[in-house]
Amino acid sequence: MPPCGLHAPGPRGTERLPGRMAIAVLASLLTFAAFPDFASAEAPAPAAGSASPPTHDFAADIATARQLQRQGRARDALALLSVDHKLDPANRDITVAYAQTSSYAGDQGLAIALLDQLLQASPDDADARIVLAQAYAFNHDYASAESQYQVVLKAAPADSDAQVGLGETYTFEGRYDEAKAIFATVLSHDPKNTDALVGRADAESFSGDYHKARADYEAVLAVQPDDTDALVGLATVDYWLNDLPQAVALDKRALALDPGDSDAVDLHRQLSILTSPQLVSTLTASHSSDGSTFDFRLSERFFATPTTAIGVIEELYRISDSQSFVETNRFGLEATVQPTSRLGATLSLVGSKYGGVPSVTDSVISLFGSNDGVSYGAGYSVGGVDGSVAANGGQTRPGFWSPLVRIATVFGDVGYTHRSNTLSLTAQSGGYNDGNRYHELAFDVSRVLHVGATTTLTPDLSLRNASFSETYTNPAQGIVPGYYSFYGQRDLALSATGNRQLSDRFSIGLVSTLGERRTTVPVYLRTNQQGQPVPPPVFLTPGTLPFARLEPFFDYEGDRFSVAGAFYDDHYTGGPWVLPYDASTIDLTFSMRMP
Repeated sequence: MPPCGLHAPGPRGTERLPGRMAIAVLASLLTFAAFPDFASAEAPAPAAGSASPPTHDFAADIATARQLQRQGRARDALALLSVDHKLDPANRDITVAYAQTSSYAGDQGLAIALLDQLLQASPDDADARIVLAQAYAFNHDYASAESQYQVVLKAAPADSDAQVGLGETYTFEGRYDEAKAIFATVLSHDPKNTDALVGRADAESFSGDYHKARADYEAVLAVQPDDTDALVGLATVDYWLNDLPQAVALDKRALALDPGDSDAVDLHRQLSILTSPQLVSTLTASHSSDGSTFDFRLSERFFATPTTAIGVIEELYRISDSQSFVETNRFGLEATVQPTSRLGATLSLVGSKYGGVPSVTDSVISLFGSNDGVSYGAGYSVGGVDGSVAANGGQTRPGFWSPLVRIATVFGDVGYTHRSNTLSLTAQSGGYNDGNRYHELAFDVSRVLHVGATTTLTPDLSLRNASFSETYTNPAQGIVPGYYSFYGQRDLALSATGNRQLSDRFSIGLVSTLGERRTTVPVYLRTNQQGQPVPPPVFLTPGTLPFARLEPFFDYEGDRFSVAGAFYDDHYTGGPWVLPYDASTIDLTFSMRMP
């Protein structure tokens, strides 16, 4: 994503729990101060000679159950409250506490059933109705949650707990502006309401306004350093901004304070996936008008620290056309160091051996980072040309081995993200080992539109301009497959990406792209007595050439493994001097986290 790929509806991969509101258990918390030990569920026996029957201290059990849940012992808390509920099913405090604990433990059905029955007898119980609304929200039944909050607010328009809960429900639904407006109303009357501050920060972080989210989380922690909601929220912002050391430190603090916090536990899982030894395999198979490619890559990545990774890369690369076939086994190393989100570095060295040519090593060194919504990167690479038999040391005709094309490239990018809007600019300049040079500049702008809580639509407009600077001084270069196919090229494309989060761990989507390409190509109008083209070429523009791409994809992320896949279907319309081009590609990635 996000960080890390994350296509989850919430910043931590699960729906975020609302702020810990002091509802239904305020009195029991005060009681817990006097009864800190959980030695027995029974109250002391009455004094000898007393005529009163034994009594049960339900308030102490409620406080104990809450403490058990904070320690990550939700089952013990539920067991304790379940026994109490059987002892006294009509006890309002026990029923609310049992329902709320069940809801936090994930059993929304039981919570809703308990509270429905209670509210039939006591419809004016605002605290119970708020807990019921929370259960509906956790169950993704946002309409019912809103309805319950509105009932409370109709009777008490200034009820801040109901206002905060409604704002959080709007956040779950992706209605961030409405959520922020509610939190602003609460804070205008009570600037120190930390639940509202955390709620507003959640809405800001979900909508991509990380700078404001960070400020609100830090404002809460300044007055309440042990607020686990703010700690996890701030850790999530750092996670999304790829500041892993800070995210790990904040999440550890939250888990130390509340081992049972589901959001902190989920973020810990996400961070473990990123920083644990991993086995990653990638398969890419393509068939196009130019031929076919098969690329299987296996890498083992190990982390010396959360910010330092070392990997081993093994790869089988195969390419063929109608007349020839080339295969190579690649082996190499890759290392990444990123002490902060502001600066990181990656070095990759991969050796290749093609038939008929000497062994070569592809290398890449890159620097990258981000700061307050601005991302940047730069690097230098030396490598070959993938996707062409001739450019990879293959046979352009039986018995003839072509020279291996090598390119040294300088590249860079800069981007800016504010809320859901992203602007980016990328550039590269490459020098071929035959003296030619290649230049490319691309501009991209996109905006994420939220359609409900689990669906996004992202329109994207891109412009790309590319050219060769010394092309075709040797006419043989212009006709050998895989070398240079154009003098200048400009693409204008509009795409739309739809993404649907089917669960906290599984998402599907579709990218649809339409564009037009304007290409300037060289044409040799004269030949010598041997039939070879004679320079200079004539550069012609065959007009606007439409192209289209359709890309369905999916992504699943589990505790131990993740899998993602996409299918690319490309179509380029040809014209005078330019042949049409079609390609279909399957791309699968499987990663497994090792113990």
